[in-house]
Amino acid sequence: MSKYIKTTPLGKGAYGSVSKAKDELGNEIYALKEFSIRDEKEAKNEGIPPTAIREVYLLKELNHINIERLIDVLHTPNNFTLVFEFIETDLKKIIDSRKAKKDKLTNEEIKSYLYQLLKGVACMHKHKIIHRDLKPGNLLITKDNILKIADFGLARGCALPIRNFTNNVVTLYYRPPDVLLGSTDYTTNIDMWSVGCIFAEMVLLNPLFKTGETTMAKRIFHFLGTPTEETYPKLEFLPLWDSEEFEYRKGIGLRGEIKNLDDVGFDLLMKFLQIDPDKRISAEEALLHPYFNDLDDKTKELYINEDSH
Repeated sequence: MSKYIKTTPLGKGAYGSVSKAKDELGNEIYALKEFSIRDEKEAKNEGIPPTAIREVYLLKELNHINIERLIDVLHTPNNFTLVFEFIETDLKKIIDSRKAKKDKLTNEEIKSYLYQLLKGVACMHKHKIIHRDLKPGNLLITKDNILKIADFGLARGCALPIRNFTNNVVTLYYRPPDVLLGSTDYTTNIDMWSVGCIFAEMVLLNPLFKTGETTMAKRIFHFLGTPTEETYPKLEFLPLWDSEEFEYRKGIGLRGEIKNLDDVGFDLLMKFLQIDPDKRISAEEALLHPYFNDLDDKTKELYINEDSH
């Protein structure tokens, strides 16, 4: 720890805390994510927290400009610390700031952030890793407007054909309907719904589906229509599905809610927001969508190398 000098607390959670730090010479700024081992007994019996081990393992697999870079790992008997590059802001802060100023994100900004997000997600999914908590607050934005996916605390590898994941994942406003209805049989498609919600939020400056946990599925169905076994063949296997509770409705559609998006962009959005997870577009497919045809060539060139910082 003597290599890094903590300067400012940045936040605290159940796992521990995040602090801003600098190196001994004061030339570089870092973010320290500290996992506390509460006492000697815990340290002896449990060792390093499993969430920390998993985060290190997964981040070591990923080397991409649009994924937060893990720089160092520090371990003492009572503390386990991950050292990351420090990035001042995130997409949520940018959205909140624009909302306060009543100043929408430009089409160019939305397109660039979405393209970068998809490049990072495509890299994760290529390595059989699902994030399971994509949201604006976990998308860091550098001074050069480079987007980096962060916080892999809920991420998992999905290479093995094992379907025993928890459904207690993904922040509510970005949680897909299949997971809301108890599905534990999900793959990379869980992240693609979240990408769609983030896309819509950049346009609206508000979460698209904003309500309580008990009413979230009904709100989604209000817009997209109640699924049936014809439109979603695996529907009957969802633990919380109840055809009597979820009375069939055609759905009013989302066009009335999302007016400041052209038809090509709206087409891409709806490819993310498919109730049947098997019908959601993949990150690789989305990158080839016509919505990005007019993206600045310099922006595309910056992210052309999938495995570089």
